[in-house]
Amino acid sequence: RGATDITLLLDYSISSLANARNFFQKKKKVAAKQQRAEEMADISLKNTQIKASQRKNTKASKNDFQSKSSSIGISSVRRKFWFEKFFWFISSDQILVIAGKDAQQNELLVKRYLRSQDFYLHADIHGASSVIARNE
Repeated sequence: RGATDITLLLDYSISSLANARNFFQKKKKVAAKQQRAEEMADISLKNTQIKASQRKNTKASKNDFQSKSSSIGISSVRRKFWFEKFFWFISSDQILVIAGKDAQQNELLVKRYLRSQDFYLHADIHGASSVIARNE
């Protein structure tokens, strides 16, 4: 094999041993980066192959799914109620009880959701929740 020429930039302000040490440290870093890049490329290739095989399987089973979905009723996703962003429960008397999680939610409960027929409860303690009992 033919010899290849390598050009190195040397720092004349440090010793030859320090120049050699710097060169080999850079070489180690580059080799480690190359190793990681090759490993990631292998992982990426394997993931792509797995996804491709799964797509083939789903295309083959798509006809089976369509025939099954007509016999199985597909249910819709449950819609969230407005009070689910707060602490809430329904009491044994079927009264909706809502409480704020923080000061901002406490203020929102009072200003936006408190009605004249609702019950308002609040402890006179720092950090206590505002509670509304909705009598619907």
